[in-house]
Amino acid sequence: MPLIACRRCGKAFIGVDKGRGNLCTDCYRHLESVYGRAHEYLRDHPNERFDVRKLAYDCDLNSYDVQILVEIGWLERDIQTYTSSAEARKQQAEEFQREVDRLKEKNQLRTYGGKIYARDYESRRRYR
Repeated sequence: MPLIACRRCGKAFIGVDKGRGNLCTDCYRHLESVYGRAHEYLRDHPNERFDVRKLAYDCDLNSYDVQILVEIGWLERDIQTYTSSAEARKQQAEEFQREVDRLKEKNQLRTYGGKIYARDYESRRRYR
């Protein structure tokens, strides 16, 4: 097991879980509480745009803690706001479906079985 320095406090600890973002147990617990406060504030203010400093100031948090949350992926930097219009949601769903269909067509004959057996199936079908 590797010995890792905590990215927040610098304390050395034995790293076992890579999903924790190189944080010691104490700092991980602290950031969980910071995340709870930041997430609640963002949920209560959905239409405002924040940067790390503004969010930290509004929540009365350390900006370094908020920056760590962004870096380890707990908070996203550029979240698009939820569109409440039914027409916009329908358009997004149609675009998504077109992209899925395009990817299905692209990958359909790329598999080994698709390349080898598709031609053979068509040729055998004609001669029956």
